[in-house]
Amino acid sequence: MAFLWGSFCSSAGGVAGVEDVVDLMSPKDRKQLSQLEAAVISGVREQLPAGVTLSQMMVADEINEWRLQNSGDADRIAVHTPTVLIHGYAASSMAFHLNVAGLSNAFSDLCVVDLPANGLSREPPMLGPKVKGQPVHWKELDKKTGSLTVVCEPPSKMSSSGVLDDPGVYEDYFVDRIEKWRLAHGFDNINVVGHSFGGYMSFKYAIKYSKHVDKLVLLSPLGVERNIDSVSNKWDVGKTYDLTDIDATSPLYYRPFTVPGYLFNNQLNVLRKMGPLGNHMAKRAIASRYSNVPGTAYHAYLHHVFYGAHTFPSANITAFTHLFTRQLLARDPLLDNIQRLKVNKLMMVYGDHDWMNKEAGYGMVQEINKERYVPAKAVYAELPSAGHNLFLDNPSGFNKLLIDFLRD
Repeated sequence: MAFLWGSFCSSAGGVAGVEDVVDLMSPKDRKQLSQLEAAVISGVREQLPAGVTLSQMMVADEINEWRLQNSGDADRIAVHTPTVLIHGYAASSMAFHLNVAGLSNAFSDLCVVDLPANGLSREPPMLGPKVKGQPVHWKELDKKTGSLTVVCEPPSKMSSSGVLDDPGVYEDYFVDRIEKWRLAHGFDNINVVGHSFGGYMSFKYAIKYSKHVDKLVLLSPLGVERNIDSVSNKWDVGKTYDLTDIDATSPLYYRPFTVPGYLFNNQLNVLRKMGPLGNHMAKRAIASRYSNVPGTAYHAYLHHVFYGAHTFPSANITAFTHLFTRQLLARDPLLDNIQRLKVNKLMMVYGDHDWMNKEAGYGMVQEINKERYVPAKAVYAELPSAGHNLFLDNPSGFNKLLIDFLRD
C-alpha cells in the first residue's frame, strides 16, 4: 500500500466487539493465497535450527498463525516470554519470512499472526456504528499562512467525513481479536512487536489489555503524531491558531499534502480497476521496492495481495479511513495516549532512511521517559541500511536488535 501513497464465534473471556465468525474471503482467493504462502514458508523451513518446530493453525477459528517453538539447547534461548509479531497494512505474517528462522533460535515460543481481514485470517464483517447526520464543517485551514480558524464546536469523535464517530470501534476490530488469540493460547504475559499499522494496533492493544503485555516494540509505527484532527484536542471557537508542519509532538501539527479522495477510499482496489495497467504497475512497484528480497515466492505472494485477489478486504479500508485522515495522521494519536501505557519496556525502531516520521517517535520516547505517570521505560533505535520495512531491508541487524531488547 505504501508505494501507492508515496513509498507507501462468540466473544471469549469477555472480549468486546467480537461477533460470530463470518468469513468474507472467497474460497478461490483463500486457496490461491494458501498455495502462495506455502511457497514462501518452504524457504523458512529449510533454515530452521535444530530443535525448532514450525506449525500453522487457525487460532479460535479466526486468526491464522505460524508458531515456532524451540525445544533445543536451553542455553541458547534468550527470550522465554511468548512473543507475537504483527505485520503492517496490506501485509501479512509473510512479511517476517526473512526473520523468523533466525529469531527462533533465541525464542522459546515465537508466533507470527495475520490480523483479521489480512493474510489467511478470517475476514469478519466490520460492524462499525451507523453514522447519521451531515459532515460538520468546524475549521477553516489556510495552508498559505499555516493557520487554522475554529468556526464552530467540533465533534468530540470524528469519522473520515467529519461526522460524529468513535475511532475505538474500528481499533477494537483488530485489538479484541488479538486478545481473543492470546486467550485461546492461555498465555499470561506476552511481548508484542508490531510494524506500521500493526504497530499502531499493538500500542492500542497494550493500553487496553495492559496486564498482559510485558514488553512492546513498535517498528516504524503509523499514527504517532499529534495533529489538528486528534479527538483529544480542545479548541476555542472563533480563535485562529498558528500551525506547524515540523513539530509532530504538537497538537497544532499538520501535513500540507493530502491523499486524493478516490485513492484513499479505494486503496489497492484502484489497481484492480485499472486492469492490465494496474497489473503492470503492481509488478513494477513490487520488483522495485522488494528488490533486496531473494527469490520470487514473496514477490508472487505480494502480487496476489496487491492485484491478483478478487478485492482488497473492505474491513481494512473501512477501519483505515475512519482511524486516519487523508494526511495519513491518526484521529487518536499514540502521543495522546502515552499516559495510559503500562508496559515494562518500550522500544521504538525506525530504519535510518525510513519515510515514517522518526522525529515523532523520538519525541514520544522522550515524553515517556520524562513523565512520572508513565511507568514504562522507553528506548529509541535506528537500524542502519534500512527503510520502512526495516526487518526485510536488514534482517540480521533487526534480529539482533530485537533479541537484545527482549532478552530476559
